[in-house]
Parts: sequence; C-alpha cells; structure tokens
Amino acid sequence: MITNPFPGPRPYSAADRQWFFGREDLALQLFGSILANHSLMVYGPSGAGKSSVFQASVIPMLAERRNARVIRVDA
Repeated sequence: MITNPFPGPRPYSAADRQWFFGREDLALQLFGSILANHSLMVYGPSGAGKSSVFQASVIPMLAERRNARVIRVDA
C-alpha cells in the first residue's frame, strides 16, 4: 500500500519526518544558528514551510544531537 507523503494543509510534524526531505541544508543552518545564538527569528509568507522545517527537522535534531529539552507553547 502506498501512503500519500503530503499532510495537506497542515505543517509536517516530527512523526512525518520520513516524508519531509529536501531541506536538509536549511535545517542544518537553522540548527547551527540556534546553537550559536540561542535564539532565532524566522519569518516568511504563509505556506513557505517555516513550521514544517522546524517541527519535522530542526526540533528533532536538537533533541537527538544536543539532548535539548523542547517546550512547545501555543498561543
């Protein structure tokens, strides 16, 4: 059975990591920026993939490689 890799009109999550690809270089740059600066502002148009790259790549990378504790706050 083939599964559709696109989550539709919602961001990719950590559970979708197997389907999220093509932004490895960007994710590594963001990862390095967070480690170097301890904070980071990311902005761009709606639908550009900001949430997806963080939820499916950067945040899991921080947790796995740096043993970072991730606390999510939704307003």
